[in-house]
Amino acid sequence: MLVDSKKGFEFHVICIYYKFGCQMSSLFRYPGDESKFCGCERVFTPAFLYGGYLLSGGFMHPNIVEIGPFVIHWYGLMLSLSFLIGIYLSMHRAEKRAVNKDAIMDLTIVIVLCAIVGSRLLYVVTHIEEFDRHWIDVINPVQSDGTVGIGGLSMLGGVVLSLAGIFIFSRLKKIPILILGDIIAPAFALGIALTRIGCFMVGCCFGEICHLPWGVVFPEGSIPDSIPGLAGQPIHPTQLYSSLYGFIIFATLLLSDRKRHSEGFVLGVFFIMYGIARFCVDFVRYYNDSLFQAFGYTWTINQAISLFMFLAGLFIVFVLPRWKRGKQVPEGSEEDKRIKKQESGDKNNKLQAPNSK
Repeated sequence: MLVDSKKGFEFHVICIYYKFGCQMSSLFRYPGDESKFCGCERVFTPAFLYGGYLLSGGFMHPNIVEIGPFVIHWYGLMLSLSFLIGIYLSMHRAEKRAVNKDAIMDLTIVIVLCAIVGSRLLYVVTHIEEFDRHWIDVINPVQSDGTVGIGGLSMLGGVVLSLAGIFIFSRLKKIPILILGDIIAPAFALGIALTRIGCFMVGCCFGEICHLPWGVVFPEGSIPDSIPGLAGQPIHPTQLYSSLYGFIIFATLLLSDRKRHSEGFVLGVFFIMYGIARFCVDFVRYYNDSLFQAFGYTWTINQAISLFMFLAGLFIVFVLPRWKRGKQVPEGSEEDKRIKKQESGDKNNKLQAPNSK
């Protein structure tokens, strides 16, 4: 990878990621539970240190190991790590909410399947011309051109179908959907952060031409190098933008969860933050299709989905709690007056209690 940067840029990025890794590891320590996860800094700090080295221009290659036909891809590694760490984190969070860990393990299988199928489906729908006259390539691991592997995934499709799978799972297992959402939302954010690093190493999901100091010039043979007008030009590292906002959302969700909120609050915050971040990043991300015109502007399908997620998050955080309270005890009803009168009486009794002694 080539990076248009000033001397010393790599060192600063490494230092920033090292410090960020130290801070991220501390977020796993819940108040009153300092003994648990005290060794996470042994994993996160070196991981972010190495991540800083990679992202600063120290290395860029889609494959980690190539031994004959055996290949380990960066994207596959980061995707696997996101699932493994996400399972571990979600099981710990489930225990805090008195949810059976076995249910989380079952849910993990549902999420993995939905994430793969949903990501593939959205990619196929938005790149329909690639599969004209050879539809078997949609599911066949051996493609028509002889390559092995199913290339082409759209992460947002996986997120949406996973959410649908979570909803169905919650109904079958009779676990409130909002509680499940609160449990796994941080794992989703962390998964976005990690897998986007894999995207950067592969060279997919890149941005438009960038005139800022951190514009990235991908090497010959990479995907951006094959795009007319982008070859040899500095472009927006939208993968790293997405990775950064994934880590920020992840940290925000863990911090917000240290205080008691209504059910669904963590999930709603995830929808709001991810919807805003993804909507904004798509303005500088390269798309050769999946665009449509509305209100005099050009939008992407992902932006439309992000807008829906943002609105859903606002509803969950601000409207749903009031609606649930109003549904349980309507404001101004006789039952509401009785409860308020009882609460007022309890306060008066507490104030008068010292004088009665």
